[in-house]
Amino acid sequence: MVRNGIVIATLSENAAGIMESLLILEGRHDFPLKKDFCWSENEKDLWRVIKQSAPRLVFIEHCFDITDTKGLIKRLCDRYRHLHVVGFAMGACAPRTAARLVNFGAESFLDLHGGKGDAKLGAGVILRGGLYMPAEIEDLSADMEEQPNDENCLTRQQKRIYVLLLECKTQSQMAEIMQLSVNTIKTHRQNIKVICGGGKLLDFQQYGLKHGLVKVDDLIRIEGYE
Repeated sequence: MVRNGIVIATLSENAAGIMESLLILEGRHDFPLKKDFCWSENEKDLWRVIKQSAPRLVFIEHCFDITDTKGLIKRLCDRYRHLHVVGFAMGACAPRTAARLVNFGAESFLDLHGGKGDAKLGAGVILRGGLYMPAEIEDLSADMEEQPNDENCLTRQQKRIYVLLLECKTQSQMAEIMQLSVNTIKTHRQNIKVICGGGKLLDFQQYGLKHGLVKVDDLIRIEGYE
């Protein structure tokens, strides 16, 4: 099995075939190749496949119970932080359901039902190393973002934006880096301000030091004093 390939997790061999065909088409006939794919139909097999093949992309179909799917995505993202986890739906999937999957760690989402979300465009973006999220799901995800059990902790997505805030990136720069809309960045930034107890750079720095997100040396490096 080729390392850095693609794993498709779904209960349906037909769904796996459709997703595989879409990715091969959008890969412009050179990547991904047929041998780059592996289909996994249960969680136990999925862990085995990931350990053996070290894929760079994992596509998880929303065909399980929503709680099971969210839990699987979270476990994947916590254990393999390098993975780009993509949620996808073959049948009708409510935007709020898709947004919940995103909040548990899926960085992209493809809606293959009736062509919604422009799945072909999204597949191309993902294969080129980018992130893709239909605008409706992206906005809902920011509004619905579920906080960890400790209300003073940042979510996975918020931590990424938090680092950009420390680097004094503008909202437009953050949107480009994160491949999110400016409005979504604004929503995340507002949530981060509440958690950090303020919106000034000092507030972000103090929060990071208190919760172990950054060290003094990191702040010195960011400030450019080295």
